[in-house]
Amino acid sequence: MPWTRAVGITIAGETRRETARFRKDEPWFPAAYAALEAIGAGMATEDSWKAIAPFT
Repeated sequence: MPWTRAVGITIAGETRRETARFRKDEPWFPAAYAALEAIGAGMATEDSWKAIAPFT
């Protein structure tokens, strides 16, 4: 699946968070959502990018 930016589509951070919250009942959600927030705040680590994999 290509990233949206690769095809010229920009998605706002709040839209990404709203979409992610649809998965809030998944056991991996707390860590993945925290990583998504860190990325959005410009505080991503390599582990943050790995942690959001379930959202893709």
